[in-house]
Amino acid sequence: MMFGMLQETLKKNERLEQRFDELKGQNQCLERHIIEVKASIQMQRNVPPQVPFQQPVILHDALGRIYPFHLEFVTSAAALKAILEVRFQNVGLRKVVSNEYGLRDLTRRTAIDTAKPWESVFFVRPSTTTVRQYSDTRSPVSTSR
Repeated sequence: MMFGMLQETLKKNERLEQRFDELKGQNQCLERHIIEVKASIQMQRNVPPQVPFQQPVILHDALGRIYPFHLEFVTSAAALKAILEVRFQNVGLRKVVSNEYGLRDLTRRTAIDTAKPWESVFFVRPSTTTVRQYSDTRSPVSTSR
């Protein structure tokens, strides 16, 4: 009888040791997760403040529609033309494809020559841009930022 009780106590002790080992493993896993979360929070705190976008360029077409976009995403005349092709795909695409449009800076009241180096054509400054398409290729499309 005593021997049976002793064996039962030893089995219970083994099960307790197994459970204790499981808890230690879970605790170590939890500690790793806490360290990862703390590191993630610290990285987020160390991120410098984001630079806000400039005011968007606003294109006004001949029909009075308005198309704002951020100039930071447009890095060349070809990219601007691609935007215009998408914007005027239902009305005026033929004129965009055949370059029958002009751009004007309404703030400065000057024509914009996209054949010039891109950085000299569009430098970051707040303004409004208007694009107008005309049937006469000599009439400029206006653009302001």
